[in-house]
Amino acid sequence: MKIGIIGAGSVGGNLTRRLTTLGHDVRVANSRGPRPLPHSPMRPAR
Repeated sequence: MKIGIIGAGSVGGNLTRRLTTLGHDVRVANSRGPRPLPHSPMRPAR
């Protein structure tokens, strides 16, 4: 399933990690841009 998450804070980060682990295609939109995001399963929205 394709899932979009707005916000890469504690809730958005946890959801992204868990949903990615379950095999979902997750994209994250972060108001600060892609730089503050860790390189693990979180990746910026396209």
